[in-house]
Amino acid sequence: MINLKSWLRRHPQPYKLRTDLGKVLMVGDGRSKWADLEATLATLAPQSLEALDANDQVLRATRLEMEDEIEQSTKSSEDRKGQREATYVQIARLLNEAHDAGAKRVGEGYLNCFEKLYALVDILSQRLVGIERAYQAQIDQRASDALAMVEAAKSGGSGPLDGLIGQMVADAMTKQPAAAAAKTPPANGKAK
Repeated sequence: MINLKSWLRRHPQPYKLRTDLGKVLMVGDGRSKWADLEATLATLAPQSLEALDANDQVLRATRLEMEDEIEQSTKSSEDRKGQREATYVQIARLLNEAHDAGAKRVGEGYLNCFEKLYALVDILSQRLVGIERAYQAQIDQRASDALAMVEAAKSGGSGPLDGLIGQMVADAMTKQPAAAAAKTPPANGKAK
């Protein structure tokens, strides 16, 4: 859209104006001549305008925008703005859906990991319980084997030294060396 006041005041300044409606407007005298012409043109609402000199020679011409055209351009700019906003809303919706889908996938991944971790801990706990039971059974077996050896050693054997050796083995296994030394007679036959 042109600035009508600037167009009118440009040199060479027109002597009169002719509209596409066939009207001829004379440029008046005075300080407000351009404002008066602009108001008259706004009232007449011509589509085109010619600037003429005193000899009716065309100095310049222009096409004026009608209010309908202005409204249409305003509507089209509003439509473009509305389309931009609709595009932004669509992009925001797509981003939100992508975020939700990503969060859901991450949640499912964590759930799957925690389920596998729980299964692993359960398997390791069962193995640990089995190992502890086997260890306890082995300790119990060794204790009963040692007790059986002590009983066998104390009861004596078929040889003359079996009782003495058996007592030493039993004392060593039960960790009672002082009691073994008290029961053993002195080596040279003298009492202390």
